[in-house]
Amino acid sequence: MIFKRISILNLFSYYGEHEFVFSDPVPGKPIVLIFGKNGFGKTNFINCIKLLFLGTSTPMLEDVSGNKRFNQKSYLLGSDNEWQGAFNSHARRAARTKGTGKFGVTLEWQEENGHVVVRRFWTTERNDFSPHLEIDLDFEENGYGNGRSILDADEAEEFLQRRLPRDIVSLFFYDGEKVQYLAERQQQGLLKNIEKLLGLAAIDTLDESLKKAVAQWRKDGIGETERATFNQLQQQLQSMEADKAVAQAKLNEIDFDINELERDIKKHERYITQTKTLVAQRDMPERKAEFNALTMQYEAKCRHIAETLPKAAPIWAMPSMLDKIAVKLQYAASNNPQLLAEEVKQIFSKLPERLFNEPPHPAPPLTPPQTESYKRKLENILKTYTNTPGSGYLSLNPGEIAELKKRLNYYTQAQDEQRRLTEDLHEVGRLKREWQKKKAEFDAVDDLPAERKKEFLRRQEELAQFAQQRDALLIEKGGLQRNIGNLDTDLSRKSAEIKQQETNLANGDKNSRHIAQAQAARQVFERYREKLKMTKRGAIEEAVNSHLGKLLTSNTVIAKVEIKDDFALNYLRDDGSPIGLLNISTGMKQLVTQALLWALSDVSGRKIPVVIDTPLGRIDRQNQENLLRNYYPEAAEQMIVLPTDSELDIEKYRILKPMINTECRLSVTKDGHTSVQKDVCMYEIEGA
Repeated sequence: MIFKRISILNLFSYYGEHEFVFSDPVPGKPIVLIFGKNGFGKTNFINCIKLLFLGTSTPMLEDVSGNKRFNQKSYLLGSDNEWQGAFNSHARRAARTKGTGKFGVTLEWQEENGHVVVRRFWTTERNDFSPHLEIDLDFEENGYGNGRSILDADEAEEFLQRRLPRDIVSLFFYDGEKVQYLAERQQQGLLKNIEKLLGLAAIDTLDESLKKAVAQWRKDGIGETERATFNQLQQQLQSMEADKAVAQAKLNEIDFDINELERDIKKHERYITQTKTLVAQRDMPERKAEFNALTMQYEAKCRHIAETLPKAAPIWAMPSMLDKIAVKLQYAASNNPQLLAEEVKQIFSKLPERLFNEPPHPAPPLTPPQTESYKRKLENILKTYTNTPGSGYLSLNPGEIAELKKRLNYYTQAQDEQRRLTEDLHEVGRLKREWQKKKAEFDAVDDLPAERKKEFLRRQEELAQFAQQRDALLIEKGGLQRNIGNLDTDLSRKSAEIKQQETNLANGDKNSRHIAQAQAARQVFERYREKLKMTKRGAIEEAVNSHLGKLLTSNTVIAKVEIKDDFALNYLRDDGSPIGLLNISTGMKQLVTQALLWALSDVSGRKIPVVIDTPLGRIDRQNQENLLRNYYPEAAEQMIVLPTDSELDIEKYRILKPMINTECRLSVTKDGHTSVQKDVCMYEIEGA
């Protein structure tokens, strides 16, 4: 694949239509140099190429957005001041005036089969837009070509996928300064991309097809009743998967809304803080000193009370309750019926014993059973006269009443403690009121101009509303996450049930021979896949170390780069011991990763142009020359490089000049739009 022409229409910083035309590369001259200062449109150039191959698919949105969450509409039209959208803002205003507009990118390339023209564009009408993808071929493929364009969106996307799968686009079009990020996210997607690049994913596709075929054969070979049960289970599984998809989509929307609210909340908080600071700055030192002194005084008083407050403080703090208790106890102490009942009770407690056990005894004497019977009868009679009258305090005996009065007298007479505690509490209350008053003065905005004060109050009200909306969304998000978790559990259970049903029905399967052959084939493919993977891994490791030797001629740190089974990089010293990632500089990581990408291109056999923004990144000068002399001339048949003049000075340009095929300069108009100047040299060199 060799790029012939790229046309950008109203995308990013490109207003109107701008065309890049590239000469056919010749041996020794593979480089296209597109140069300009930072902010002049180099990164936007790469994004346009990515947009052509990726459209607004997830890889494109994630690649451009970073931590920011986009959907198709917010990516194209913008979401806030931080992201203006892929559509050029000036062109959008013009389109609104005219009622319609067009935005897009066209790429022409030459491949072994022939000439290809791909147009991805969007037409707008009012605030809506429609996507289009069209492909023209001068050769036949799948019924298209030679005058019959691919206009069906799905067919066109499939055509692009065959040329350059979405998941590996970032391996060919990238920012050189961020290339080490590809290595650092190895376990988060690079393995899958490498497998697709090397064709290993095709085996996975075949394996998945066989798996589906086995499932269908099992389904076809079972009886009517069993088939109905099996179908019902599958329908239930599909319904649960649909419920989960709906919940996940809603969760994604809520996450987007929460992020938007968080940005609004931060903006309003910054405004409110700045406004308060402006008001307070008039006499800030004096007011702040007063406020700090009062705060310290208030806190000190609170600590004093906390440290000295006795356990009996609640009793001292309620003198009226103590007075009421004292009156009750005095009444109980002077209650004559109770005192009399107590004295009678003491006398009657001894009377039965003395009456029956002390002489003189009756004649004839009573038998022991008679004595015990008369004792019990007398005790029962006396009890009717010795019950203590009343309840509450009157149920206490005189000794208990006296003890309680003694204890209570201490608290009723502790006037000094009461007064000290009351004074402390009053003082704390006074200090708190003064502190709140000073704080209110700090936060007051009454002295602002009317319009500024109105805006401040509006922002305060909106901030409260945003916070309330965010909290409600967080609650809803929590519910959705729990729902998704429950659905995941149910899905696992249902999948296990279906698997068990398949196992139960396998014995009666009419297609068991086909199934056995398919399962054997899957095992063969798995072994073949692993063997192919190991072969490719070894070839990549050999190529990486060969290329790295060209790029790191002054290297004394890394003796060898080992490619592990999962294609992760392992750096080794001369003695074979591993080197930690933190011991390797960012520039060295960039060179290692570029050697990896170079090796992947070699081993995969894919002839795809490489497009690099900020090509020299954070690499030292010696290794920069290695890149210029050894990497750019050899890594691809067509190498599109987008440097600034600070990266590529005249001396480095002299090194690269013999290998340059085409040059373009990017500049900006007074309106800030990118302008393209064709066939302009970056530097004028005598004899060149």
